[in-house]
Amino acid sequence: MPMDDEIKVLKTGGKVDSFVEGLIKNADDKNELVQQAISESLHSLGNKHVELVLSSCLHFLVVNMRDLSTDHRVAILQVMEKIVLDNIDLIDDNIAHHVVKQAVSEMTSCKEVVPVWQTAASNLLVAAGHKFTNKVMAELTQHFQPGVLPHFFVVQTLGKLAVASAFNMVPFINVALGTMLPMLGMAKQENLRWVFSYTLAKFAESIVYYVENLDQAPDPNVKVEVFSDAFYSVYEMLYNVWLPQAKDSKLRVGIIRALGNVSHVISKAKLTEQLPKLIPGILSLYKKHSSSLDHLAITESFCMILDSATQIDSLNLETLWEPITNQLHSFICQPVDFSNNDQVKNQNELLRCFAMLNRTYSDKVVANLLHKLEQKEERIRIGALFILRHLINTGGHHMDIKKALIISGLKLLTQEPSLKVRKVFVQTIIAMAHHGYLELEGGEMMIEFIVRQCTLQDASVPTKKPADPDYTSPQALRSMCESVLHLVVTTVEIMEKVLWPFLLEFIIPNTYTEAFGVVCKNLSSLAGRKRERNDADYLIDYEDEANLPNARQLIARFFVMSGIPENGGQRGCHVLNAMASLAPNLHEDIVGVWSEVIPKMQVKLEEYESQDEFPQKNWNDLILHLLSKSLDCVDDEDWTIELGKAFVEQLQLYKEYPEEKGFCLKCLGVVMKKATKKEFIQSCMQAMFAAVDHRKEIEQQGLAAGLGFASAAHFDSVLTKLEQAIKLDGGKKTSSLISFIKEKVNTSENADNLLLKQTVMMSYGYVTLYAPVSLVTSRVDAVIVRNITPHFSNQKDPILKKYLINTIELIAKSLDPLHLHRKHPFSDRTQFLDYLMTCVKNESTEKLTGKIRICVFSACAALVKLEPLLSEADSHNVLHTCITSVLSLPESTAKGKSETYEQQVMQQQLLNSTVQSLNSLLEEFLLTNFSPTNLQTIVKHILPWVSSEKDNEREKAVSVLHFLVKYYLDHMDMSNKSEDMVVLGEVVGKLIPRCTDPTISVRNEAIMAIQAMLRIHLVYTDIPVDTADKMVDALPILKERLQKSDASVLFNAVNDLAKVIAKKFPTGAQLTSLVDALIEGLADSQALCSNGACVVLNGVVKLRGAEFSHQVDDLLAKLHARLYYIKYEQTRTGALRCVKFLSDHHLDTLMQCLLSYSLPYDESVVEFWKILAKNPSSADRVIETFLEMLKQSMPYEEKTSSADKKTSEKVATLQPLSIVMALKYMLEVPEVKETVGKYYHHLFGALVLKVGSYHEVRLPTLAEPPTRKISTDKKSKTPSKPKPGKAVNIVPSVLCVETLKTFFEIADNENICRVLEEQKVWIKLQSTSDYVCGIESLASLRSFLSTLYDTDRIVVAALFGQLIKDKCGGDLTLVDTLVGSLMGRLVDSCLEVRRLCVRGLGNIGDTGTEMVQKYSTTILSAMMSGMDDRDDIDNLVTTEAMSGLSKILLSINESHIRPILINIALKIRPCFEKSESSVRAAAFKLFGNLAKFGNGPSAMPFLEQIISNLTSILLHLNDHETGVVLACKHTLRLVGPLLNSEGTNGMFQKYMIDSAQLHYGEFINDLCKSLVIDFKEHIPNFITSIITAFKSPWPEIRSNAAIFLGFLMNALPDSAHSLVNHGHISSALLALLGDPDFKVRSKAAEAMSLLSNY
Repeated sequence: MPMDDEIKVLKTGGKVDSFVEGLIKNADDKNELVQQAISESLHSLGNKHVELVLSSCLHFLVVNMRDLSTDHRVAILQVMEKIVLDNIDLIDDNIAHHVVKQAVSEMTSCKEVVPVWQTAASNLLVAAGHKFTNKVMAELTQHFQPGVLPHFFVVQTLGKLAVASAFNMVPFINVALGTMLPMLGMAKQENLRWVFSYTLAKFAESIVYYVENLDQAPDPNVKVEVFSDAFYSVYEMLYNVWLPQAKDSKLRVGIIRALGNVSHVISKAKLTEQLPKLIPGILSLYKKHSSSLDHLAITESFCMILDSATQIDSLNLETLWEPITNQLHSFICQPVDFSNNDQVKNQNELLRCFAMLNRTYSDKVVANLLHKLEQKEERIRIGALFILRHLINTGGHHMDIKKALIISGLKLLTQEPSLKVRKVFVQTIIAMAHHGYLELEGGEMMIEFIVRQCTLQDASVPTKKPADPDYTSPQALRSMCESVLHLVVTTVEIMEKVLWPFLLEFIIPNTYTEAFGVVCKNLSSLAGRKRERNDADYLIDYEDEANLPNARQLIARFFVMSGIPENGGQRGCHVLNAMASLAPNLHEDIVGVWSEVIPKMQVKLEEYESQDEFPQKNWNDLILHLLSKSLDCVDDEDWTIELGKAFVEQLQLYKEYPEEKGFCLKCLGVVMKKATKKEFIQSCMQAMFAAVDHRKEIEQQGLAAGLGFASAAHFDSVLTKLEQAIKLDGGKKTSSLISFIKEKVNTSENADNLLLKQTVMMSYGYVTLYAPVSLVTSRVDAVIVRNITPHFSNQKDPILKKYLINTIELIAKSLDPLHLHRKHPFSDRTQFLDYLMTCVKNESTEKLTGKIRICVFSACAALVKLEPLLSEADSHNVLHTCITSVLSLPESTAKGKSETYEQQVMQQQLLNSTVQSLNSLLEEFLLTNFSPTNLQTIVKHILPWVSSEKDNEREKAVSVLHFLVKYYLDHMDMSNKSEDMVVLGEVVGKLIPRCTDPTISVRNEAIMAIQAMLRIHLVYTDIPVDTADKMVDALPILKERLQKSDASVLFNAVNDLAKVIAKKFPTGAQLTSLVDALIEGLADSQALCSNGACVVLNGVVKLRGAEFSHQVDDLLAKLHARLYYIKYEQTRTGALRCVKFLSDHHLDTLMQCLLSYSLPYDESVVEFWKILAKNPSSADRVIETFLEMLKQSMPYEEKTSSADKKTSEKVATLQPLSIVMALKYMLEVPEVKETVGKYYHHLFGALVLKVGSYHEVRLPTLAEPPTRKISTDKKSKTPSKPKPGKAVNIVPSVLCVETLKTFFEIADNENICRVLEEQKVWIKLQSTSDYVCGIESLASLRSFLSTLYDTDRIVVAALFGQLIKDKCGGDLTLVDTLVGSLMGRLVDSCLEVRRLCVRGLGNIGDTGTEMVQKYSTTILSAMMSGMDDRDDIDNLVTTEAMSGLSKILLSINESHIRPILINIALKIRPCFEKSESSVRAAAFKLFGNLAKFGNGPSAMPFLEQIISNLTSILLHLNDHETGVVLACKHTLRLVGPLLNSEGTNGMFQKYMIDSAQLHYGEFINDLCKSLVIDFKEHIPNFITSIITAFKSPWPEIRSNAAIFLGFLMNALPDSAHSLVNHGHISSALLALLGDPDFKVRSKAAEAMSLLSNY
């Protein structure tokens, strides 16, 4: 097909042609987002109209060759590249010809290098070259002529094309080389030399790829030799000429890379010849370059050269072997920054170099590396190991014959001191394991090395400073070796015969104790597999395996190590697994029991490990039980004794492990229990005493427990030994055992005897506990108590004291009726309790110094259980002493100022344990008499601490109280159900303030304690404990909310708590005591707590106030008295609200109580009246009641004058005067304003009358009202009644005038007040003679309606509007007057007056349907007039008119609206585009409200209005103002049903949710699909409206319009295209590409991409 030289635009004939043209013209937009949008749009259109877009781009580039900016050209070229890549198979030859030609032109038109522009053109050529290689080469060849240096990018494009399309380009390479080689000598500029080097490297790479993939190549006959000579010439030029002359490092790197690629193509002979010169030259370049990127290039090139060189048998390379390896090794030894990717790659390439050398010179390489391992320098050894590991992994058959040599050479590293070298050595051992090295002699030594590293501790090996980047800590090396050993065992199958049973050799030696868990982990895996497969070598012959320990030694070691599972890296699970896997190799009789028990113990161990604190005692009991069962299964006395001897022998292994030694002693005790030979028992006890370090408590305890276990079978023998040990204190040598012990503790006789005494005292307890029950009571009374009580007097040694207390506890447990299976009265209990209380009292009250309290509480708990029951005095003494000793501990107990963090943590843990122990003691006290009375007895000791000012005291008290009531709930004895739960109200009332305690833990405990108390109450009301109660069960959720610090969240949570309390609390005395406690809590020392008490008090009174009908006076008096002691203003304010809630139930009674207080009212009573005024409902009732009482009451009484018996005087009656004073204070509250408006004329008349009534009336002599009885406690110190204010200067008439003045002020009549002040009306009203004149002045208020002052008219208009809203208190005649007055001011000169008049008239909509119908014509006229206000520049009146009309529409009849419906719609339409967002929102909302009248006769006309306005509403649905968006959503929901389109209405109802975020683009896209179906005939009008919005002042609306138009046109079916004016649309969209806002331009470009079919 002949090519058309002229570039023509291959137009489609549609408007898409103009879109493409417009997009291309604007492709260089200044905004990056717009550039991206245009690029994506062109790309999208190009994929649908390939020829159009490509030809348009070509034409534009040609026509505007001189005028286009570089950025513009680049943008177009990049779009073309994307289109070509995506549609290469759709491009015909003619377009391809022009694309290639133009790309070459763009790339070469400027002789200077312009990288961005020319790179874009080059990339376009490479994209076209995937299919049109011949065309690309044809064009490039024209600019690649012999004798003329080509353009930089012509050469680079050749190289890029060579690798992008190797199969198509290799046939051109020889020709290209023929032209290029002569040019190499002509190239003097370094950038040209670099690009030639780059391209030559790519040529060589392409050739190698072609030859390696001949099976896919078009010509399988191509050989490398075809290109060898040409590339040798290239090599000579690059190496001999260019490289020596290169000054720029970038050029040198480029040449070096090229040399590496070229080495694969030149002939073997030439390469051999050049090696002596090439290799040193390349290596020397490392010194000339410092960057890691340059080094990487050099190494990659050198690796390629070595790859080529080692494939030929060259003596020249062998002579260079030593300098090569030395230099490469030095590079390997250099530290690597693993965050630098180039350095990491370079390191890998260096290792590859050694792999290349190893293919030919493996003997020399290995010998050299082993020699370097003997060097002193650490880095040299590390480097050698790196290389050796790499060669082991990659060397293959080259390394097989050297395995023994390598193993032998690496033995010296098993004693390596450096941790860094050890780390690399371990990595090398992994590689050796995978490749069969460790099966050879010396392999076990490598395994032993790894196991030894698993024992490392942080302080066991000297380490370098962590500042060293390659620093390796002992812990890190240990962790690594543990993983390595497991990896070898589980993944390297060939290692099984090396490791089995070799790993058992690490079980016994003390050297490997720290690695015990790791060894067991791998033993269990190994043995488990062998046992499962039933391997022949699974069962071990211990006689043949001389190095292995015997079975009894293994069993003893396993039991001891499993007993302390948390040590050694939580070894417990691994030890159990090893025991289970090895059982058949230990004893055949234990296999069954171990198979059954050990899996259960593993589950239990996982459960224990998940707990906060590991229950070591429980776990020890399980292990000892397993040991006992194992002995029973074997049932062989000799075997048992041998096992005991194994335990004795291994005691010396645990010299540095006291926990393990202690447990070993316990195990030995279990074995002794099973043995009968006296000699064995005596020898074991002697060995036990000899092995114990009496300075270590855990070893003392192990010995004591071991002797205890032995006492079960040898009680008297053990007691004899203990008595002998006690006599040692006197210095008598009465036995060989005592002699031995005396020799053992010979450093300081007194001190050591004391240590021995401690051990013996502890042993007595355990021996008593485990002794036979048939003997214990007689031995306790006759021997044991006699031997321990003499030591009670020693209070100086805390350890001995502690052990004595523990012994008392164990003795008590041994005498427990459940233990003895009978009752035994213990006569020495009082003596023991006295000693224990003395111990507690002697403890420091400043700080916890030990566990004495814990021990005492545990001992007391055990003693409480014994017979007979404690006396009341003993109980009180123990409870008071123990509770006080814990709750009174100061803050420093947990937070010492001079303590370290670890010490503080330990102190806190000790405190927690102490509190838990106290809880256990209280639990036992409760169990002695499980009844509400006993609970109350205990609680009384705790409650005083709950409200303590000290945080830590409250925290402990609430915690203990919670535990106690929770325990009571969980263990309730229903036999005492008839008793009253008298403590409920007081406890809950004390706990409620703690729910908002500053300490979060106190809040949590308090809320849970309240839940428990409510649960107890429910049970006492015949509701079973397990019955669900939604409100009570929801309290834990409140606990989560109470942890928040946000005040609003906290308030809501406490408010919900109040609802629960109010709903679930019983009536009567409990409710009263609750309220009393809450009132006490108002004066809590903590602000949050007093607030919390206040919130709950208010909640209870609000919901349960009706039950206080006979207690209002008392409750008010208590609250009134407590207000004086409330510290926090917020609490005081909240407490006043209690009066408001009380008034909701008993307002009349409350008013009578308040009116009974003395005049003048004190501050609290004034606040009570004001709080009633703030509540509209109570304010209404109070004022209404006051008005009625004022009508019925006599203002004064005429009495005989006290001064002159012949004359009478007027004395004010107290009730009406109290009412006037109460009104005065109530009218000072802003919230009462609405009520004042409601009773405006009534109040006005009443107050004016009172002013007249009280002239010449005096105040009566005031007497104190009767004193109210107020329940108080000693802590509250609340007086029964605050002192009243002094009754001075109260003149009844003056009081009334002041109240009247306050009335006008609250009614916002400030100007009126000013005028009245100026006319001295207030003075006149106070004067008897001028009173009438004052009244006449008040009557002139209506004159302000026509005043000349705008401000006066504004006040009157606002007042009248509000009165209309309130229906003038029901005075309809006055409403008529006010409506008429406001209508008359609609033409007022003041805009604000007109606005208020319109608002006031619109308030008719709030007065109800009847009023709306009455004034409908008048109001509609006013609203329409307001919408036509010409002077309303800011649309204030218009907005009020539309808002008022919206309210009126809700109640007006359709008959009134129908005639003007369309007129209203037309009037508000211009408001959709007003600049004020409030106007737009009001207009849209009003239009939506008009939908109410869109049915019936008005249906069709209103539907037309909907369709006319629909596009405006949809465009503003994405308005920048939220209020407008919500109004549009409101409107669309209302008009949707009138559109007769299910699809459209469905979307409106589904997506127009006020609180939901609307994705505008997706919504409009989906909506348009429905619009084009149901409103096809209206599409042209829609489009016209949308295009009109292109001129909107808001960029958001213009953006919305652009994308709306795009989606609408895209959804329009082909058959409907003729309905729209394509030209108008395209010109409008193209104009938007020049919009000043980048978002609009971006959306316009996006819209054009949707119009590919036009």
